[in-house]
Amino acid sequence: MARIKFYIDYDEDLENILFRLTSVDPAGLDYRVKKKGLDKQVVESILAEEDFGKQEQILDEYLREVYKDIRADLEKVELVYEDIWQDKEDDFFKLSTEIMGDLPWDYDNYFFLISAFYSMASWGGTNQLAVWYKREPRKHYYMNGYELILSHFFETVDRLYDKRPVSDWHIWALAEITAHILTLKEEKMISSLWPQMNTLIDTPIEDDISKGSYPHLADHAKKVWQIYQNRKGYDDYVNQSIDYIKDASKESLKRE
Repeated sequence: MARIKFYIDYDEDLENILFRLTSVDPAGLDYRVKKKGLDKQVVESILAEEDFGKQEQILDEYLREVYKDIRADLEKVELVYEDIWQDKEDDFFKLSTEIMGDLPWDYDNYFFLISAFYSMASWGGTNQLAVWYKREPRKHYYMNGYELILSHFFETVDRLYDKRPVSDWHIWALAEITAHILTLKEEKMISSLWPQMNTLIDTPIEDDISKGSYPHLADHAKKVWQIYQNRKGYDDYVNQSIDYIKDASKESLKRE
């Protein structure tokens, strides 16, 4: 059975944050700056540079100062997450198999970087994920499950198809919605793993999504939730949801 581990690594966090800042972000950069507490001037300076080395230097100077202030908090959060998941991980993977079928997870271990600013899932091909340290672990540890389910959706598509039938952005949209369904709508998962989140189980999924980081996925979420409720099995759900989402433009999913 797979295991969940947590760690701190400045260099990886630097690389992760720079990648996220310089990549397409469907949530929008202004949203990220405001929500994550990034220094807007620093971000603008990074994006104004075309040379990667200079971008990295600007972020490095900023992030080293941030780490001086938060290092102790990162270490505390790491220990709390480890303590929580020692008691939860077996049930999480057993329930995941029960709900999603016996398609195996790609790795024996999944590693969460405790990040100064970003959470991150895998889009396949890696077992490295990240969690934003400011999420209060005792309340928000379900987000680790969310990121794992999102990552496993990519793994599942790669096992069911010889070649991905739609773009990575189409799969990402479905993975986000699927992670939301399994973590916040699936009663078995909620009652066994994070009962504190049961307040959202009966709210319309499109309302949930419209209030989150990716409100442009709300209409898709409503349809995909219907597919999930009427599924013949998890494989059937994946196939049907891909058949549904394929007609959406990649640009609309990326929100460019």
